[in-house]
Amino acid sequence: ADFLGGWTSPVLYARRFGHFRRGRSGIRGKLIHAESRFSQTAWSADHWLPVAPGGEHALALGIGYLLTQSGLRRTTFTSKIYDFFSAVDFPRAVKESGLDEDHLKAVADHLATAEVPLVVPGASIVQPNSVDAVLTAGALNVLLGNIGELGGVHIHSGIDTFEAARPHFVNLEQRLENAEVIMLDRVNPVHNFP
Repeated sequence: ADFLGGWTSPVLYARRFGHFRRGRSGIRGKLIHAESRFSQTAWSADHWLPVAPGGEHALALGIGYLLTQSGLRRTTFTSKIYDFFSAVDFPRAVKESGLDEDHLKAVADHLATAEVPLVVPGASIVQPNSVDAVLTAGALNVLLGNIGELGGVHIHSGIDTFEAARPHFVNLEQRLENAEVIMLDRVNPVHNFP
């Protein structure tokens, strides 16, 4: 996600990025950014992964696969996601990402050992698989166990856990087809659907 160049409020995110970098004594956050273009966020990152256009989904799949192989603690909460990532065709994911295996291993190692790992999804260029890329990158946060944790992902809809929130997002296309009335407030939930 190009949060420093083109998200909702680049100024707000730039201030928060400055705090992430130098706002805490003795702590410097590390940013690894994957995008097919060299954006402002890519330029500001510690490490830029020049993923192939449309390769974000494959990148997330490959990193998820490596995380499952690295000995992350498997829980009942993460079991299905763990199984999903364990079944990934890793050589294919590496090839489709446009990166080499060492890049994916370095990112997976960093996420597995980071004190507060966080994956911020956002397709760099809208592709037919962009929704899958965002969902898969979000699933990495579940795998990393940072849902509802300090510095992790928080669901602000009054729902306490990812599992409780999931039914609200599952079968969105089917729910929209069967709806008699759809009310939208400042967002188009089907913008990226084919």
